[in-house]
Amino acid sequence: MDFNRQISRRLHEEHEATLALWNRFEQAAGARSWTPEVDLIRHCAAALAEEISHHFAFEETELFPRLAEAGEGDIAELLTEEHAAIRAAAQAFSAALEAEDWRQLKTSGLELSERLVELVSVPSRVEVVATAATEDEALAACDRYTISLAIVDLQLAQGTGFGVIRRLRAAAGANPACIVVLTNHAVPALKGAAFEAGGEDCLEKTTDVCALPRRVQAATPGRAA
Repeated sequence: MDFNRQISRRLHEEHEATLALWNRFEQAAGARSWTPEVDLIRHCAAALAEEISHHFAFEETELFPRLAEAGEGDIAELLTEEHAAIRAAAQAFSAALEAEDWRQLKTSGLELSERLVELVSVPSRVEVVATAATEDEALAACDRYTISLAIVDLQLAQGTGFGVIRRLRAAAGANPACIVVLTNHAVPALKGAAFEAGGEDCLEKTTDVCALPRRVQAATPGRAA
């Protein structure tokens, strides 16, 4: 695994961990009777600070210019605006935590949770219904949701993406899912296996990342992913 791939994998893992924390906050704060869990709130705040200082900076200096060069400047601009909105909401959240203003903290926190999820969506085109790090998690999501677009990484923490692709194809009805496959090495043998399993497109993560938004938009006139 080269240096760029290590960075990409680490950013993805950290982002997933941040989303998991904020999902816990959203579930707790959305309950009818909410008692602030200070430890969870502080963990969420720390994870968000890392997301903003580390991930946002990397995306804004490395990824967004590449999107613009690939003709996706409108998406880069929208994501930059979303980053600014998250930074503002994060400041309000931190101020509420410092003042122990739990009502304002709940309001800001729920907004942040929603925005962090929206950040992984193609703006106004795709609703993200599930993410998965393992084959078992992905298969469970296939059974739970009606999925019209799936972005499947062949390399998972447990299992592979091939089983996920086959499950999606086996469950296909009148409106089969569009399946975009990601791989570390888009060599002919892997691409052939991905297409044979049921994938419609196969992208190499280190070289084709800028093409992904365009492929998603072309495949999704308002679909769930």
